[in-house]
Amino acid sequence: MQQHARFLERHEDDAFARHYMRWIGHFEFGKNLKPINYGNWLENREIHSDMVGQDFWLEYWIRSYRYTLEHLGPWTKLVDFDALLADGKGMLAKIADLAMVTERERLTATADTFRAPTTTPIGYDSFSTDLWQGAVELHEKLVALAIE
Repeated sequence: MQQHARFLERHEDDAFARHYMRWIGHFEFGKNLKPINYGNWLENREIHSDMVGQDFWLEYWIRSYRYTLEHLGPWTKLVDFDALLADGKGMLAKIADLAMVTERERLTATADTFRAPTTTPIGYDSFSTDLWQGAVELHEKLVALAIE
């Protein structure tokens, strides 16, 4: 959501940036926003890039990860970002094993580059209750399915 706000501002002030991002196919944020219509969730909804609020972004997150769960394949592995931050080297070693990475040490050495998000979390009371509860339940499912 913050990235979207930054790009809206940039695109307002810099037409080249807006046109360039559209030219290279980046429609995730800003004036060029074209959200993915998972399961037709956007049907009968008019999306204006400059009017997208926090409930929209939370619902988009929910739709994205529900879609992910519905389409998990046998080779798909989920990684819990909090677990990755807590034990970067250990988690990367597990990922290396699963992906059959031959230079495991080179991968695990990158763990020192991980950092926690620098954004300020929005309180749950800022969202509609049903939406927030749906996100919490979905996150719990994702974490339960993540590699340990």
